Amino acid sequence: FRNAQLASLAASMGLQLLMVVTQNRKKGLMRILKECLIVLTGFKAPVDAYRVAMGQEVEEDSLVDPMMEMTFFKCNEMFSESIPGIIIQLSAIVSTINSGENVKLMAYLSLAVSLLTTGFTSATISYDFDTDPQKRAFNPEFYGYVPDDGRKRALLFFMMILMSATQILIKALLIIVLASIGSRFPVYYIL
Repeated sequence: FRNAQLASLAASMGLQLLMVVTQNRKKGLMRILKECLIVLTGFKAPVDAYRVAMGQEVEEDSLVDPMMEMTFFKCNEMFSESIPGIIIQLSAIVSTINSGENVKLMAYLSLAVSLLTTGFTSATISYDFDTDPQKRAFNPEFYGYVPDDGRKRALLFFMMILMSATQILIKALLIIVLASIGSRFPVYYIL
């Protein structure tokens, strides 16, 4: 399982570096190197959050604005690192059960934390887009499902986290079941 986790992490880092180079390709080598260093040190998420929170406008030679860049990186981390990590964790749990051994509580807790943090990331992306005043003004029929009342917002956000985590768990279990039938079936399902 270690090699699968390392491959997932390498794919995530590679895609992040590719996105950084693409986003900053017209800004010079020093800017590209600076942004690559931010990725390699693991500070890309907080730097993106800071840029969005400070209301940084889209730069002249950028492909996308800071909000969209942050969303791309969150999606990349979810689909190339978090979700594969959940599938790997579930595979380890299932293989432990199939071998007749007991699964330790920490394995289940680790899986639950992975599911909830991935659900949180997914919910945050939807929440951020829905509560953006510009998006609500531009397309009020699509954006605006998050209520203005604080308690209702919190409840909706919590339910979005649980819904995302549950959906990821179900899909990950399905991939594991398909893999037990034949190695090509999960690929067909994913594609």
